[in-house]
Amino acid sequence: MFRLVSQHVDEFLRVYDERFVKEHGPLRPVVERVLRGFIRCGIPRHGFARVLCDKKKRALLWAEWVRGELLEAVAHRHVVFTIPRLLRPLFRRRRELLSELGHAAAAAIAALMQEALGARVTPGVVVCVATAGDLAQWHPRSECLALSTP
Repeated sequence: MFRLVSQHVDEFLRVYDERFVKEHGPLRPVVERVLRGFIRCGIPRHGFARVLCDKKKRALLWAEWVRGELLEAVAHRHVVFTIPRLLRPLFRRRRELLSELGHAAAAAIAALMQEALGARVTPGVVVCVATAGDLAQWHPRSECLALSTP
């Protein structure tokens, strides 16, 4: 994201009126200020550093394997099951519950599909339990990829 913004912000601001103002309205001054501030935060000499996760490459390789080797070329849906904030500390203390969260999400999708189809089916579901949000806060959830119903 940092690279995208830093490489294209000037061009974006230059062409905004011509390309986007009709559909999205005038660009508010705060937008340029936030974009420039975002770029400034990505430069370590200004007192901030970007954090990179070494496991991200592993996650990307796994996702590529799922797409290339596991999934058929049919419609899929991305479904996210989140946990209320009040329950999140429980999952932080008892991490073994995270796998139960994944099983519960898959069971919920199966029940929904069985009800929708009026038949006993076993849907294909890939579940990935994630625990961090955009700001690296604790946010456990089940990210599911399921075959779409016909």
